[in-house]
Amino acid sequence: MSTEENAEYAEKTEKSEQSDKNTDDILEQIARSLAVGNNEDKQVNISFDNAASPVNMIVNLGAINGSIFQRQNENQEKNVNRRKLCLEKDKDFAVTNRLLQYLKLKECQPCLSMKAAKLAGLEEYGCLEEELYRDSDFLISLGGDGTLLGVGRKSAPYGTPILGINLGTLGFLTAEEKNHAEYAIDKVLAGDYKMEKRMMLQATIATDMERIEGILALNDICITRGLLYKILEFNIYVNEEYVDTLRADGVIICTPTGSTAYNLSAGGPVLKADAQIIAITPISAHTLTSRSIVVSADDVVTVEINPREEADFTVSADGQDAWTLTGKKVVQVKRAKEYASIIKTNPQSFYDVLRQKLSR
Repeated sequence: MSTEENAEYAEKTEKSEQSDKNTDDILEQIARSLAVGNNEDKQVNISFDNAASPVNMIVNLGAINGSIFQRQNENQEKNVNRRKLCLEKDKDFAVTNRLLQYLKLKECQPCLSMKAAKLAGLEEYGCLEEELYRDSDFLISLGGDGTLLGVGRKSAPYGTPILGINLGTLGFLTAEEKNHAEYAIDKVLAGDYKMEKRMMLQATIATDMERIEGILALNDICITRGLLYKILEFNIYVNEEYVDTLRADGVIICTPTGSTAYNLSAGGPVLKADAQIIAITPISAHTLTSRSIVVSADDVVTVEINPREEADFTVSADGQDAWTLTGKKVVQVKRAKEYASIIKTNPQSFYDVLRQKLSR
């Protein structure tokens, strides 16, 4: 980062921290302004179509640069837009409640997943999951990298951008920490952000009886042995060309985004986030020579699994969606047509984040 960018970021951070210390006063002010309706420029219209519908708030907000928001009024009158910002739950919903109030102050229309809304006692903000991911202007993911990975897989078919607010420990993919959430939202509403299109993987599992298709992953596709079983044998092919046979606890096929996750722990290479490549990394290979292989994103990776004694093994996507299988199987992995759209609001480069997050 340049000296000017560092100074600006430090100034914004200081302001955000000061704002967080006065949260109670801010929320009280928000409540008074909403109750009294003392701002004539603000227009709020709340209606319910049914118990599952989100709150419809007609709000006076200017358009954001790019394609996320569109300006509705082309004359010199006030611009009135519908905004949907959808949040995933945090542990005690303290941050969710805080941001809901802040979004209302900003005259936005917040929605929650039905599950989160019910658990938080905020049913009036509940929205069906498909509507949430399909119809939102952008998503706010509250949690760590795991939360954002789950949101990324669900939102990718619709191309809905994600703003990650870190409530976890690492937060490699998130844009800001929770104390700076309002600062990040302000930057998005002002159009002051960068959109990163992250490559994803699509996997197919071929079994004796069926094919499991359309498996999406933002980080990685992993094939791992059962907890108490012997090592597995893998035949690796790239574009139907035989590469090698591995005897290992598993194998990881990862994107550049996933290169700093399980791949890194297994001794694989760190790949720049915007690179169009795929890494193949063995897990605890029983050999002195087995190493990671990096191939083009246009290549198709095929793994034949030959387990011993019908031992169980697992195929997983981002460590979240998983299939436990037995017997000889074939897993094919290639670049997905979908991308995860991740919003970045701070000036840190990939190498800044790498140094900060992984040098602890």
